[in-house]
Amino acid sequence: MFCGGDDNCVEPSSAFTKLNSLVIDRCAIRDAQTLRISSETLVNLAMHESSYDFDKIQLFTQSLCTFTYTGHPDQRICGSGLSSVKLVNIAAEIYFCWEKPAMLLLSWLQDLADVKSLTVSSTTLQDDRSSNEDKVENCQPNVATA
Repeated sequence: MFCGGDDNCVEPSSAFTKLNSLVIDRCAIRDAQTLRISSETLVNLAMHESSYDFDKIQLFTQSLCTFTYTGHPDQRICGSGLSSVKLVNIAAEIYFCWEKPAMLLLSWLQDLADVKSLTVSSTTLQDDRSSNEDKVENCQPNVATA
């Protein structure tokens, strides 16, 4: 659990000045709406199963080359680090009856337009509302694995 400061942000990587790779697993935030990753040296960022309690991921990572995400895409991604990302891997768990994650995922793909390699699991891209009414009625997840 990361706790926010006066600027409504948490910045867990700021103390690590030579950080090359960062894995954030099951991130939860208190008293903030933004997870900020700032690092001049960060090359690889992986995020797994972030919680729903924050709205935005800010990347200030000039050297970031690889971004991997698994879980529910519930946060907007922004910042100056997006243009340096060249390899993206996304395995998203999307609930068909929730529009927000699908729209955020589309936003991510638009913001990460300069990538050289993009891997998105096929089930992440699949929308089978018409072929499987059970999932929509019960709001079951479409679990995507890479």
